[in-house]
Amino acid sequence: MPAPLIIPDHLRHARLALLAAGVPVDTDSPAFAALLCAAAAYNRLPQVNRAVVLSQQLAEVQRENERLAKELLREGAHVNRLRAQLQQPTQPPATGYCPLDNS
Repeated sequence: MPAPLIIPDHLRHARLALLAAGVPVDTDSPAFAALLCAAAAYNRLPQVNRAVVLSQQLAEVQRENERLAKELLREGAHVNRLRAQLQQPTQPPATGYCPLDNS
């Protein structure tokens, strides 16, 4: 999947200035093509590519954090169930054997 095209603020302002000046900026106009070429050139700059990579890495880390949080919640619930079982009074084995009986 190709990285999304980042349209920087200065190109958005240029588009608005062209529209305010009466220059058509439709998808088939030369002005639109010029703005699109400028955006493509902007996206090829190393700092923009690095920003996209960092953004993708951040999204991946957030997904991993969410997965780990869910796993921790499941493990916490399991620990709570085990803790509750340990706190229940236990019955001695019903074998008839008594450790205090010396006979």
